[in-house]
Amino acid sequence: MTETAAVRDAALRAKTFFESISPADVPRLGRIYAEDAYFRDPFNEVTGVSGIARIFGAMFEHLDDVRFTILETVADPGGAMLTWNMTYRVRKWRPHETQTIHGATHLRFAPDGRI
Repeated sequence: MTETAAVRDAALRAKTFFESISPADVPRLGRIYAEDAYFRDPFNEVTGVSGIARIFGAMFEHLDDVRFTILETVADPGGAMLTWNMTYRVRKWRPHETQTIHGATHLRFAPDGRI
């Protein structure tokens, strides 16, 4: 398997994971994220699975009906870029109104295919 094919396979696993993520997945994030994984978004910057688990745990604590729809995946030997829509409802603010965030994620993979 070529390096590009391995990255494409890892990107597909990540896409599948994010499109089906649920609160039950938070304790199992070590299956998709390497121990030294780095995560940054506009509100958080952490290193390690436990920090990433705190972020996803808080997301599920405060939001209902969280869904990621991956719109595009681009992969090359250096990693992958996913564009996505995240839909959700905020429990304590307009709980019946669905919100949408459009975003992008840059992924780099460890040799074992984890992020």
